[in-house]
Amino acid sequence: MAQAIVFGSTVQCTDGKGGSISHIVLDPTTHSLEYLVVHRGLFGGHEHCVAAGAIHDASADTVSLTISTAELKALPELDSSYRARPSTSAVFPSAAPRSRRAHPSPQQTAHRLGACME
Repeated sequence: MAQAIVFGSTVQCTDGKGGSISHIVLDPTTHSLEYLVVHRGLFGGHEHCVAAGAIHDASADTVSLTISTAELKALPELDSSYRARPSTSAVFPSAAPRSRRAHPSPQQTAHRLGACME
């Protein structure tokens, strides 16, 4: 059965709230989910890469994980440097389209996820 994962949804760890969904990473060939990027914190915060295998359940407003908040904090953080790194995944940011700013290319966006792929 397919599950809906909505950008901005609450992420619930086994021991409490872990953050919210900020990105998803799909396999470009199979279009299956590889990773979620979970945003923690209010101002600036941290974004952690969570493998799809850590998802217990998902609904329109909550994604439940099989890991604790401490385990979430220990996961790799999203690399936001835009350094060129090999990557084959696509990423879809949750931010609303910016009317006057150019969007990064899929290659630039995928490079941000280098930490997820290591």
